[in-house]
Amino acid sequence: MLRAFYYAEQIPRYRIDNKATFHIIYSCAATVDDISDFPNLARHLEPYKALMATRRETAQGKKPWFHLHWPRSTRYFEEPAIVSVRQTQQPVFSYSPQSAYCDLAVNVLSTRRGSQEEPLFSPHLAKTVLQRCALYLNSKFVENWLRMNGKMKGDTFQIDQGPLKRVPIPRGLLESSELSKSLDGVWEGMEQHGQGEGEVREAVEDVLNRLLW
Repeated sequence: MLRAFYYAEQIPRYRIDNKATFHIIYSCAATVDDISDFPNLARHLEPYKALMATRRETAQGKKPWFHLHWPRSTRYFEEPAIVSVRQTQQPVFSYSPQSAYCDLAVNVLSTRRGSQEEPLFSPHLAKTVLQRCALYLNSKFVENWLRMNGKMKGDTFQIDQGPLKRVPIPRGLLESSELSKSLDGVWEGMEQHGQGEGEVREAVEDVLNRLLW
């Protein structure tokens, strides 16, 4: 039940490399039904049992002491997604192809709509759409849009659900088009040739300037 964990400040732009330096014990109903089945975990958590037992849900008998107090659905962390830092000096959107657990300082953008069980795209299309969106969402256009239409705390972006839902998304990102093919080429260059953040952003701006504006 150890899961790769990322703090907001560890998340880079564009993609997560899945080389986590931290892990979280994701103990919840879906992973640990009976603590006696995990003796090593029980020994590790025993020194904190008294403190953990004082949490509201545990004190009220709604959760066992060894569970996380407010776990989120594991599927949002296990499936490919875009993770977005909520408070940041510059918008950060990062494609995560594998398991990446985060705390409430990070938004997780999935290819599901709300509690919908079925994803909006096939696994292959979901991957390419998320990669294109990661490139687009880190663009100067989206940064300026969030500055003008989102929430700012001084010079800090507060990127929450409301502004994210209103960010304009070009239709060409979701279907076969010159725009999507061009952005796929930018992603391929980043993956295969190790292009840095500056090079990638410049290439994205060039694509958007040619095909959108």
